[in-house]
Parts: sequence; structure tokens; C-alpha cells
Amino acid sequence: MNDEGGGGYPDMGAGILFDPGANMALSDAMRQLGQGKLLCAFFVAGTPRTKGSKRGVPIYRGKRGEPREFTGAVAMLDDNRDTLRAWEADVRYQAMQATRGAPVLMGPLELTLLFKLRKPKSEPKTRRTWPDRKPDWDKLCRAVGDALKGIVYRDDGQICRAVVDLDWGDPTGVYIIVRRMA
Repeated sequence: MNDEGGGGYPDMGAGILFDPGANMALSDAMRQLGQGKLLCAFFVAGTPRTKGSKRGVPIYRGKRGEPREFTGAVAMLDDNRDTLRAWEADVRYQAMQATRGAPVLMGPLELTLLFKLRKPKSEPKTRRTWPDRKPDWDKLCRAVGDALKGIVYRDDGQICRAVVDLDWGDPTGVYIIVRRMA
């Protein structure tokens, strides 16, 4: 264990849970952003989900089937709450595996998120394209950032630098890299 300001995290030199050499974008990001100490790095497989799109549901008083009275209150729910819960649970599980039960990190952090999305069949096969439509990068980050809170770091307000990359890829998912700010 290396606890030199790392909150008890293992030395990630041998504990990275994916092969950064297998993905050019990931290895480039790790090389370019290597100023801070690598604290945690892992991959979460699955279809990345967004967080932030909400819809209002009116709250009524009374039983269904009987006349009900609107209370004047509205409950705000995530549009995709079922798939979002499953995605956040996957992120939390992989984060717990990567941190191996170490205490949450304190202090300023750098978060790198490399999202791999499924390429639509409508995209050209012969030329390079980018995911330039939904899902929004900031809503993808919000879902991951909130899922890491309390497991990797105390609060997402500790993130002083964030690097986000969206690209097509198989398998789909997100590479998550957390570093201490240099």
C-alpha cells in the first residue's frame, strides 16, 4: 500500500484494472495528463447513461380511482431513472473493486473520463466520424461523477480539472482515471 497522500490507495503502477496500451486514446491521455499522481484507474463496461434530464410529476392527495386533489407540489424525476440506476450501480461496483476499500480521497483531484459509445449503423464506415450528437458529454459526466462520490472521493467539488473524450468504441463503456493534482 502506498499511502503517501493517497488515502491508503494501492500503488496503481501494478494495480490498473485495464491495459492502457490497448487503447491509443487512453494511453495518450495518461501520458499527457501524467503530472499528478495516479490514484485510481478502471474501466466500466456497458452503455453509458446520462443524468440531468428531468421531468416533473404532479403530486396528488387521495387514492387512485377516487377524486384527488393536486397538492401544488411537483416531484422532479430523472427521465431514464431505471437505466441510470443500473449504470450508476455498475460504476460504483467497479470503483469499489478498483479502490479495494480504501478511504475516500481528499484534496484537489483531476478526473479523466474516456467514453466509448456504440457507433450507429447510419455513420459512414469509410471515414472517421465523431459522436457529435446525443448523449451530451456533461450529462454523461454528471452520472459518473455522482456515482463516484463517497467511494473514490468525498465530493465531486474536489474535481479541479476534468478531461472528457467521447469516441466510438467496442466494448462500450467509460475509462475512469483519477489523479491527485500536481
